[in-house]
Amino acid sequence: LAGLSCAEALVRAGQEVTVLEKESQVGGMARSFQVGPYCLDLGPHRFHTNSATVQAQLETWLAGDILLRQRLSRILLRDRFFDYPLRPQNVLNGLPPTLLLRAFADWAVARTSQRLRPRKHPDFESWVVAHFGRTLYDIFFGPYTTKAWGMVGTSISADWARQRIGHRGLWDVLKQALRPPAEGQPRSLTTEFHYPRRGGIGAISQAASDAIVTNGGVVMTECPVRTLELETRSSGPGQRVSGIRLANGQAIELVPGDQVVNTMALPFVARALRPLPPAPVLSAAGKLRHVAILFIYLEVACPRVSPDHWIYLPQADLRVHRISEVKNFSDASAPGPTTALCCEITCRRGDATWRLDLQRAAQLAEADLVRTGLVEPGSTRPLALRRLAEAYPIYDLEYREHLDHLRSSLRAVDNLHTTGRQGLFRYNNMDHSIAMGQHIAQGLLNGAPRQGAGESAAVAARETYFG
Repeated sequence: LAGLSCAEALVRAGQEVTVLEKESQVGGMARSFQVGPYCLDLGPHRFHTNSATVQAQLETWLAGDILLRQRLSRILLRDRFFDYPLRPQNVLNGLPPTLLLRAFADWAVARTSQRLRPRKHPDFESWVVAHFGRTLYDIFFGPYTTKAWGMVGTSISADWARQRIGHRGLWDVLKQALRPPAEGQPRSLTTEFHYPRRGGIGAISQAASDAIVTNGGVVMTECPVRTLELETRSSGPGQRVSGIRLANGQAIELVPGDQVVNTMALPFVARALRPLPPAPVLSAAGKLRHVAILFIYLEVACPRVSPDHWIYLPQADLRVHRISEVKNFSDASAPGPTTALCCEITCRRGDATWRLDLQRAAQLAEADLVRTGLVEPGSTRPLALRRLAEAYPIYDLEYREHLDHLRSSLRAVDNLHTTGRQGLFRYNNMDHSIAMGQHIAQGLLNGAPRQGAGESAAVAARETYFG
């Protein structure tokens, strides 16, 4: 989406642009596909932004054919469903009083301790415990994070908590639940979002792609890049990309002045450079890892399973960690008397979970749904299975060091500008990706590509929306 946003802004300004897309559809994670009557997304997506420019861009691309939804999501805790974000009355009625008292006591102790003896919290667990208390960590944050990431909280950087939770503590969450934020104030647990009326979330990317072509640009799908050919600059230090070789053997020669905007995963880019970068750079690239996801799609023999857009399942004894229902995003995505669910299971590329076929994955997903009480045994039918190898960047305790090393090396390639979720190794939202692409484009148009890249990299670099 960042690449499409950049390309669309450039062609609108009269520049010649070619987009190379690895898949058969544009959009990366924000793409949709059709199975029978169902328009399915790669997991749940919602569009929300604090940027008037980005919002205007969305409305232009979709010609205003947009739905406004009130976010409705829940979490399964102790065999009961709770609204998420947690609502005070919901929690008070659903959790044992002793547990609530312990949670508040833990939070008070942690808050007092932090005020009396301020400490740095380098890992996810220590950060969350300091801000929310041990009890809430143990019943929600810890189990869900360990399950979704396949790592314990002490192995995950506190950057993840700072950027995706973004609250100072339990009291702030309760205050936010009880009253809306001031106008213009960002809030992490967003209550409203936009969604395309037709075509799933992929309608946004497709509309951007169509706009590129309409304005004279070229979009080539099923064109995975194999290598980026480098040459020494004729003037000044550093290198430049002089050619791109595709997996099908096709070579694209670049002339002086051509610019390359990359949204491919950074580790891949390092390995694709020819000549290869020094061994320490390749080593850093190899240590930047991703969580993979299996998306299992089931048809359910009922009009609607629940009113929720998605449901979190933090329990370790359930394989699925999140469920979403496309009909609740748009009725057009699941017309008729049945509905469709997307069940997500995280894994690592190539492991046993990654290798599951549709039938076995569907059996596992249905078993979890039955245990939660959401569906009846035998009421589902397998629809599709999709795999995403580079779903979430892993913020381990050393990721920042490796990322800085790799990005510093790539900055020596004068006409290569990397951005977007994959290109920056950053867990960000769709609106952030659009803004990133716009900044890169503006920098190129102004003759200040490094400034544009810096502004792009600053997007979503601080505390922002919770996933």
